[in-house]
Amino acid sequence: MGSARRKGEPELTVGDRLVTALMGFVGAFVTMCVVWLIAMRAMPHEKEPPIPFAATWIAGLMIGAAGFAAGPERMMDGFGVVWTSIGRIFFRRVD
Repeated sequence: MGSARRKGEPELTVGDRLVTALMGFVGAFVTMCVVWLIAMRAMPHEKEPPIPFAATWIAGLMIGAAGFAAGPERMMDGFGVVWTSIGRIFFRRVD
C-alpha cells in the first residue's frame, strides 16, 4: 500500500507529457510567429527576413521537447516570461 502523504510533485504519465509537448510546440510556434512578424515589421526594406521562417518550426520543436522533459508547470513559467518580455518591448510597460 502507498503512503498517505502527498509527494511534492505530481507523477506525470507519458500521456500528460505528450500533451504538454504538443501544447508547448503550438504555443512556441505561435510565439515565434509573433516574433517573426515583429522582426519583419521592424525591417521593411530588407529583401531577406532577419529571421528565417524555419526558425519558428525549429524553436517550436525544441520547446516541445523541453515541455516533454520539464512538465507543464515549467512550460507555463517559461511562456509567462517570454510574453512579459514581448509586452515590455512592444508596449514599453507591464501592467
